[in-house]
Amino acid sequence: MSEYVSLLSCSRNTRELGGIKTDNGGSTRNGVFWRSDTLGTPTAEDMDKLLSSRMTTIIDMRTEAEVKKAPDGTAELEGFDYYHFPITEGSGVPESLEAVPRSYMTIATAENMPKVMKTMAEAEGGVIFHCTAGKDRTGVVSAIILLACDADEESIVSDYVVSREYNKERLAAFLAAHPEVNRETVLANEKSMRGFMKLFRERFGTVDNYFEFLGLTAAHADRIRKKLISTDEFTEKLNAFLSDFGSGRTMVLSTSENDMVSSRMMSIVRIDDGLYFQTDTDLRKYRQLSANKNAALCIDNIQIEGICEEKGRPVDCSDFCEAFKSCFKGSYDAYSGLENERLFVLRPAYIQRWVYSDGVPCIESFDITARKYSFRKYSGN
Repeated sequence: MSEYVSLLSCSRNTRELGGIKTDNGGSTRNGVFWRSDTLGTPTAEDMDKLLSSRMTTIIDMRTEAEVKKAPDGTAELEGFDYYHFPITEGSGVPESLEAVPRSYMTIATAENMPKVMKTMAEAEGGVIFHCTAGKDRTGVVSAIILLACDADEESIVSDYVVSREYNKERLAAFLAAHPEVNRETVLANEKSMRGFMKLFRERFGTVDNYFEFLGLTAAHADRIRKKLISTDEFTEKLNAFLSDFGSGRTMVLSTSENDMVSSRMMSIVRIDDGLYFQTDTDLRKYRQLSANKNAALCIDNIQIEGICEEKGRPVDCSDFCEAFKSCFKGSYDAYSGLENERLFVLRPAYIQRWVYSDGVPCIESFDITARKYSFRKYSGN
């Protein structure tokens, strides 16, 4: 028996978008989004699986003609929310393998794509999105969603290419009926997906920018991201800590050179997992950081140790300027534009925080390099 078996007996290419590793150390969740080809009439077993999994929102991206030829089997069923958003752009066969990525970009920018993405972001339960073969229009949507979750590129390509295994019989029948078509053009070829992702990044940069192009917001992309990303304990706890830390704090920065240590209050802003600050090239702090990249930050119950990297002049980093001006406008106006001012980022290697749990002092620790989290009561021993 083949290992490539559709999740539903009423289709050939229904698959999970879960179980794909992401750059944050987690993986995409199962039971959130299923990608598929045309759905026939569900069997009793299919219905049990769909309803128990709460996969009750169906997005059909086929053209009017495709739907008329083979209606979606869930369209009239009670308990399902069926949406027909025809994607006519890119629905034909491209003239060559090299033209496939461009065809996929027309799918990504199709007139009805905002409706597809908005529905996926706002659906309360699980979503099945599909076209006819579950390869092109469905493959483009899958890739964009996985890019939003920072999935590994090889995993995105693999998720796309495996459609050829599920569609073997369909592909053979199509080529037999259309001998003039180049097999490589209609096959799920990895060059097609790599080429599409290259064009996508060149045009939009990020998925958040793409959603804004669609007339949606970055919040819609974030809702999809939060639905689909599953994280391990370390990542969940670290994200919780960074959220508690906030966007900016005044902290004590300790630097050293030749066994001489100096400490000074600094204005710190957090951008993603980096802690940014600025200093003057004439100050001891700058000389120490130039000689020894190891530094520590401390405030109240938090201690952060890490490695510092010089990033140039503050005014040349727009992300820093925006964050620093928001948190420390006085310092930004007075110092950020000075000729001798330099920007540094501290990348945490170890974080320790003292907290109280039911009145008992505890130590929460993050070993960033080893990706280890610990939480223990303080015994004084």
